[in-house]
Amino acid sequence: MSANEQNRHQEQIGPSAVPADAPRRKVTRVDVARRAGVSEATVSYVLSKKRHVSAELTERVNQAVRELDYIPDMIASSMVVKKSRTIGILTEDIANPLYITVFKGIQRAADRRGYFVNICNGTGNSGHIMKDFIRRKMDGVFIVMVTDTINSYLKRLCDRGISVVYNMVPGLCDDRICGIDLDMKDGMRQIMTYLAGLGHKKIVYLSAFDRAYVQDERLQGFWEAAGELGLDEAWVDEGKPPYPSTVESGAAQTEALLKRGRPFTAMVCTNDLMAYGAMQTLRKRGLRVPEEVSVVGIDNIFYSPLTTPPLTTLDHGGEGYGERLFEILYENMTSGAVRREYYPTRLIIRESCAKI
Repeated sequence: MSANEQNRHQEQIGPSAVPADAPRRKVTRVDVARRAGVSEATVSYVLSKKRHVSAELTERVNQAVRELDYIPDMIASSMVVKKSRTIGILTEDIANPLYITVFKGIQRAADRRGYFVNICNGTGNSGHIMKDFIRRKMDGVFIVMVTDTINSYLKRLCDRGISVVYNMVPGLCDDRICGIDLDMKDGMRQIMTYLAGLGHKKIVYLSAFDRAYVQDERLQGFWEAAGELGLDEAWVDEGKPPYPSTVESGAAQTEALLKRGRPFTAMVCTNDLMAYGAMQTLRKRGLRVPEEVSVVGIDNIFYSPLTTPPLTTLDHGGEGYGERLFEILYENMTSGAVRREYYPTRLIIRESCAKI
């Protein structure tokens, strides 16, 4: 057979097989609708979760999605509706165990609403990340940072049409910003009432913040609770900018506190991490916890039952707090509602406190 005859023969019968590396045809929403036996609009409602669809139809659509391995093109969709369906989280300490549990709650709530979550560590580059949130057209952001310029950052995001939830309520500069905070006044009341019931009067609050930092209500709550209970010998050891609240800062602040020589029988710390550092320093200086000094933390992170002794602490709400936070952000993104709420706390009593 001549070469020309071979070519004509090949044209007639076509290729003997599709090459293994041939590009696969892109599966579309129309394909999913046909496979599920529903309208394309129904597929859209199931995937976007914007409208209620019966359980039967939802399962048929999801089954078709699995069988066809359909992955929606979110970029194309965002160009049509001008929404990215993504949110950003900016934190100053991505390794903080407290934030991990809160972020899990945010992620779970965001999944239910069809949103993707980006978590960023902002230490040293928060301004760059804020600009990136704007460039990437985030629908909303949650900011959990302490900086002198935070209000200007938050305002800039709002000016670009991005919904914002900040992790504190007091001191917010803009009526467009949502806030969620722990009810620290009630939390401090729980702590101080418990310590007073054990006989403690000389109670020191190891604060990461000073009185100039009005956004955090722990310090104010401590003073109010001490006054209500008549604890005249209670006092505060204030932190200094940039307001670290780590194991290391708790240890260093406790060391400085002991050198000043003012007596105390109980210590309340800004968070559990600082409490770990405080207990470490107390032991090094020969002071027994809780026999000589009772220690209370705030947050109830997952290490706290494992310390020696197990730490008495104020429960933060963890994943529940994160879920509520996302719902506040979602309401603002979808309806413009601005909410500023306090989340309830609960004292978890363990073995780091004792009667005197």
